[in-house]
Amino acid sequence: MKTLAFLTCLLLTVPAKAELLSFNFTGTISSLRENDQAVDSSTLNGSLTSLGYTIKGQFSYDTATGLIVYDAPSAKTFDIRYRETGLGNTLSFSIDQNNFRFNTAGNGGSGPTFTYSQYPWQPLQMTAYGNYYDAHAASYFGLDLGSYTGPAISASPSLLAAVAPTSFSHNSFNYVIHDLDKGVLQARGEITSLNLLPVPEPAGYAMLLAGMAGIGLAARRRQDSSGRNGKR
Repeated sequence: MKTLAFLTCLLLTVPAKAELLSFNFTGTISSLRENDQAVDSSTLNGSLTSLGYTIKGQFSYDTATGLIVYDAPSAKTFDIRYRETGLGNTLSFSIDQNNFRFNTAGNGGSGPTFTYSQYPWQPLQMTAYGNYYDAHAASYFGLDLGSYTGPAISASPSLLAAVAPTSFSHNSFNYVIHDLDKGVLQARGEITSLNLLPVPEPAGYAMLLAGMAGIGLAARRRQDSSGRNGKR
C-alpha cells in the first residue's frame, strides 16, 4: 500500500508530455482499378471491395522517431522523412463492409514512414505510408494529408514533433496490393475525418492507481474480517 501511495504522488508531480500521438481517420473509396482497368468492385485482395465502401483506421507516431532523410536546399524546398522501428509507430485500416485488415505493425510490415515535403509549386504536404509483405503479395497504404493550414514554418528536422497532422486539410488515401498470381488492385478515396485521440495525463494514471489501491484495501479488510469471524 505504501508503494502504491508513493507511485501516486510521484505521478502527480510528473509534467504532462505527449510523446506518442495517435490519430483515427475515416474515408470512402471513390476509385477502384484492377490491373489498370476501372472497376466497380473486386475480390483481388481476398474480400469483396466496391466503390462507396468506407474505411476506418488509426496511425500513431512517437515524436522521438529518428530522421531517415533530411533534404532541405531552401526554406521553401525540402523533403523530410522519419521512420524508426522499436517505437509505437503504427498505421492500420479496415474496410467496414468486409473483413479486410491492413496493419504495418503485423508480421511482414515495414512500419510506417512519415514525410513532410514542400516545393515552390505546392504548399507543405504531409504523408503517412507503410508497406506489408507476405509470400504472395506486397501491399501499400498511404494517407496524403494535403495542404498545411497552420502558421508559416520553414524546414526543420523537428517537424514531426512540431506540426500535427490535424494542421492539414486532410484529403486522400491510396491502397495498392500487388498479388503475384492475380495482379494489381488500387483503391483510392477521400479522407472524411481525422481526429487526435486523447492522451492520458499523469493525473489520470494517479487516479487509476488510487482506485486500485482502494480496491486492494477493501479486499484486504474483507479478508481480515473473514479470518476473524472464522476464529470465533
